[in-house]
Amino acid sequence: MKTVPKESGMGYNKSRYGKDAVRPVPKLTKGGKDMYDDALLLKLLNPGKIIESGGCRIEVKDVPDPAGENKIDPRFLEMQMSLFKMQMERPAGGEVDLEGLRNRMGGFTPNLCRTQIRTRYLEADGPAGPVPVWVYYPRYQQDDAPALIYVHGGGFYIGSAFDTENVCRLLAEHIGGPVFNVDYSLAPEQKFPVQPQEVYAVLELVSGLAEQLRFDPQKLYAAGDSAGGNLAAALAVMDRAAGQKRIAGQILIYPVVAFTHEGVEGYDRDFGIFDMADDQKFLLPSMTFFGSDTANEQLLGYYANEGQDPCDPRLSPYFADPEVFPPTMLVLSEYDGLRPEGECFAAKLGKAGVPYKVFRYRGMGHGFFDKIGQFPQSEAVVREIAGFIRRGRLEKGLSEEQKKEAAGRVYDKQAFGVDSY
Repeated sequence: MKTVPKESGMGYNKSRYGKDAVRPVPKLTKGGKDMYDDALLLKLLNPGKIIESGGCRIEVKDVPDPAGENKIDPRFLEMQMSLFKMQMERPAGGEVDLEGLRNRMGGFTPNLCRTQIRTRYLEADGPAGPVPVWVYYPRYQQDDAPALIYVHGGGFYIGSAFDTENVCRLLAEHIGGPVFNVDYSLAPEQKFPVQPQEVYAVLELVSGLAEQLRFDPQKLYAAGDSAGGNLAAALAVMDRAAGQKRIAGQILIYPVVAFTHEGVEGYDRDFGIFDMADDQKFLLPSMTFFGSDTANEQLLGYYANEGQDPCDPRLSPYFADPEVFPPTMLVLSEYDGLRPEGECFAAKLGKAGVPYKVFRYRGMGHGFFDKIGQFPQSEAVVREIAGFIRRGRLEKGLSEEQKKEAAGRVYDKQAFGVDSY
């Protein structure tokens, strides 16, 4: 096992603000306008409406901007229209340009931290060679802080740890402890089960660094978005299979939890569950593509060898014994084809007595979380995650005193912050 600590280096932290400095308001590159006002963030952090759906309890977060009934969030709509235009201009047929897809993945995101976040580089010994891990941690971190292993998304075949750098930095600031950003091998160059084995190797490495990096090993969490959510859940499955219980909780952001829906209790993919305004419904097929049989077949073609059992719990965590999972926070988008299976997974956890919390962000689709600074929902989710980790409980929301305090703030060029998040 190899540990190579380095300050800064690749993915260095550009933050140079003091401990109590005010965060600069992030700017758009288009038109020079502010990306969003922190008043929108406050709206998203207020408790949402609680509904029951498919046997699970869901907290629904409304679109903070005026959007209209059953409309896509205006910021997310702009992104979707751009993607739709690209799809229309793409020649039909032909092979997928994998290198081109990987090059287009990610993009600029601002660093929203208002304290100094430092960076180290580590390597875990994986089945296909060293597994790069970037560690982000507060300069003024206290002893016995919580820690988080984060796994990026990208369908198992695109994406990298660099796409989630600033998300992980902000998470480190808000949880007050280290965040381990895993750069696992991509398919099809490496096939399942290499990827979950690599994430497990990171867990093995991280578990031995608690004293050195000053975090509490009893407060080690795992999180990931999309394919990364799948791998984070698989990590809990593998950890329990090894006779361990090192994951205190998991945060799964629009995860892939089942590569087949045969045997998924209550699963319904009827488009009627996606209530979208008529003038925007032309976007619904592309926005709900993930989770479809076609999408699963394509992903398995990249990720797994032919003949692989899709019900293997390391591949489809839904089919694991639910009691292997720690307390779980699920973040889902209203217009995402993975939403139904995520809610079915939550219902299964609930029936088994596993504590869970589900957030459904209205007007949003797949892939918003790593666009930190572009969508206020992304920053709100970071704060919800930090609330879960720092408080060790799943019921979050602002108290009346916090609401009153936050409402009195000046939002123009001043950061919004609430201690409990």
